[in-house]
Amino acid sequence: MHDTMARDAQDRAAVQNENYSSDEEPQTDRRETLLEQTTPTLRIWELNDLTKIEKWTEQQKQAALKIQKQVMEDYTQLAELYNQVLAQSKEMSAQIQAQDTQIHELQDGIEQLQEVIQDDKKTHEKQAAIIEYLQQQTHEGTQNSQVSTVTSKSKSTKLPDPPILTDGKEPAYDDWIAKMQSKLEANQDHFPTQALQIGYIQSRVAGTATLHINPRLRPTAVNKFKTAEEVFKVLDKVFSDPDRRYTARQAYRKLY
Repeated sequence: MHDTMARDAQDRAAVQNENYSSDEEPQTDRRETLLEQTTPTLRIWELNDLTKIEKWTEQQKQAALKIQKQVMEDYTQLAELYNQVLAQSKEMSAQIQAQDTQIHELQDGIEQLQEVIQDDKKTHEKQAAIIEYLQQQTHEGTQNSQVSTVTSKSKSTKLPDPPILTDGKEPAYDDWIAKMQSKLEANQDHFPTQALQIGYIQSRVAGTATLHINPRLRPTAVNKFKTAEEVFKVLDKVFSDPDRRYTARQAYRKLY
């Protein structure tokens, strides 16, 4: 390697000698080797007057040509290296972007899965309450089988089912509770036990109303409903109009 660099220094020195006029002796202290110099004293690409080349010897021209070829080779290698680094950078950028896209897709999938789990949980709780209701109905139905046998031939006429209570507005809660109480009282022989009455109330609610009573209908509830009246009290606190007299007056005024 040192031999090659030394030869390059000699070639540069040969071209350098052309910078001196024919009547001027070259200065030996300016003949620097490639290992010693930090800034070349001659750059072929900086020549402004190409006619100087005509005065060079054949050795100087060969040396200059060799230097120029080496510069071009170095430039070509540098350009190739730059293109490789640029291509790798673009490839890595594309990979990072693809990974970001995958991460966003996974996050969306996780959110959707969480929503499905929440829906399944609500469905499970409702099914568990229905199962418990059916079990109680079966158990109490067995205990009261003799009474049912005697009264089955003369059951009361079944009243229409009240509409489903959701938010207390449509149908209005006061209207709904009145119909429910009348239904349970008139058709008491259809709902002889508290479990049957609670189960019937559960079948006539949905939406917001369901959210308020479901916690105490679960099998694991600490304070489970024992009577239909307890269920009505909870709904009454949620939907009952605290100033019924004022509301009635307002409704009456709208009519006239």
